[in-house]
Amino acid sequence: MSEKDLIYLKDLVAFRDDLIKIRVAFGNRIGAKKEKSDWVFLRRYTVCKNKHAVLLKEDEKRDKCPICGEQVTVVEETPSDELVQRYMELLKQQETVEGLIADTVTKFSEFTNFLAFIKGIGPANAARLIVYAYPPQFQYNINKFRKYAGLAVMFQCPSCNYYYYAFQFYSRLAGGSIMKQLYTSKNSFNSIVD
Repeated sequence: MSEKDLIYLKDLVAFRDDLIKIRVAFGNRIGAKKEKSDWVFLRRYTVCKNKHAVLLKEDEKRDKCPICGEQVTVVEETPSDELVQRYMELLKQQETVEGLIADTVTKFSEFTNFLAFIKGIGPANAARLIVYAYPPQFQYNINKFRKYAGLAVMFQCPSCNYYYYAFQFYSRLAGGSIMKQLYTSKNSFNSIVD
């Protein structure tokens, strides 16, 4: 992994984010909806005699205009084949960029040694974490990153002033004591006896 790879990955992630914004906005405009494995394009809206056009959600029914209260008629439109083709091209472009991201993110040890093993984090999410939430000031150290992300929460023992990671602190309490220590917002502890 080099600085050049990080810049390239950052550009790919930003491009993917922009592509998704464009595709979703365009899909909303033409009524794109995925049903099982096929795409359906149908735009539904209501129009009243005052020409207020208000989009309908899926399976929504409306008798009166939400703006003026007049009776409405439901209009269903299908976009032209050219618009559907442009939408499908945006989808294909997004898949291509996601493939490039998947190839690039494997060059990072943070992905291959850590993020790849977390359920629900694929190459695209891992790339976003590496690019946006993994700044170079941590010198690409997993422990520093865990602290930054809030995964390495520390508590200070009120009696000995020793700092424990959360899992160490609670494992010591479970070793024979029935007391639970609750961390309050004032960085102090309250003891509760079961």
